[in-house]
Amino acid sequence: MRYDLGDDFNIIYSSGTTGTPKGIVQTHRARQHWSYSNALELRMDHESVALATTALYSNGTWFMLLPPLFVGATVVVMEGFSPEGFLDLVARERVTHTFMVPTQYIGVLESAALPQADLSSLRYMLSAGSPLRQDTKEAILERLGPGLFELYGFSEGFATICRPEQQHKRGSVGTPVIGFDLRIVDDEGRELPANEPGEIVGYGGGLMKHYHNREAETEAAIWRDERGRTFLRSGDIGKVDEDGFLYILDRKKDMIISGGFNVFPKDIEEVVGGHPDVSDVTVIGIPDPKWGETPLALVIPVSGSDADPDTLLAWANERLAKAQRLKAVELRDEFPRNALGKVIKRELRAPYWEAS
Repeated sequence: MRYDLGDDFNIIYSSGTTGTPKGIVQTHRARQHWSYSNALELRMDHESVALATTALYSNGTWFMLLPPLFVGATVVVMEGFSPEGFLDLVARERVTHTFMVPTQYIGVLESAALPQADLSSLRYMLSAGSPLRQDTKEAILERLGPGLFELYGFSEGFATICRPEQQHKRGSVGTPVIGFDLRIVDDEGRELPANEPGEIVGYGGGLMKHYHNREAETEAAIWRDERGRTFLRSGDIGKVDEDGFLYILDRKKDMIISGGFNVFPKDIEEVVGGHPDVSDVTVIGIPDPKWGETPLALVIPVSGSDADPDTLLAWANERLAKAQRLKAVELRDEFPRNALGKVIKRELRAPYWEAS
């Protein structure tokens, strides 16, 4: 059986964090481009040992499957993730490369087994799925090693990457992966200059063919540049600095408009996450009779801590701008997440808006 590079390779489904998941059709050409560009970016060769820690049906998992197979490397697959199991496999299999989402990194950093773990073989770590908080990133660099890549992208086939030598670009998710390009556009589709926030749109050889059986949604996802090239809309808000580095501000649908001001939950999460009693945090907008909506912080406390919502609220609001100040802090044991650890904020928001 022969195939053409334009033939369909797979249908993989979007995460569905802000709506119904969509089937993403990818071609052999796109997957080949994606494989070799990421193998180059992640510095893999035939001697590499890649550890897959996330579910096999998730697009992010393929970073530790297709690129290593493309260069003849070894792939190790975890049957189920646990921080202790991860540390054991790294030592036993002499793992050189791995991909984890921020929640997994936090679990490893909090593991009692970490101080005794042998991580001498681990050269490069990739984080994706959702942005790393700065305090988590600093802890990874200090305790797990300096070879950290942070990738931003969407399953439709676009990505940027912040490489280990670019960590001085604090808060950035880097520049486009080899063979890709990006723009920042406003609500009218006009391209914006450096440091102006807007929607991120991406272009490159790894882009999807279309959404499966969704022609209208495929067309709605397209933005065309002055050359007629088709970029895909991300639904994310970001900005590009004068050196071409991308900074993620938030999901477009997650942005909070409070009293007419645009409030980005990620900015608040960075502040709240800096408290020593906070293991993880997510911020959502809830109804407010005066401001329209206002921020609420949902916090998973560090195990064994004496985290108090009122204390956390006062501590955070002292450090936040007036429009960012929290209505309240609530403690949670866990957040609803998709397969790659992204928090499904629409499920968290729903009870507050349904009751309003």
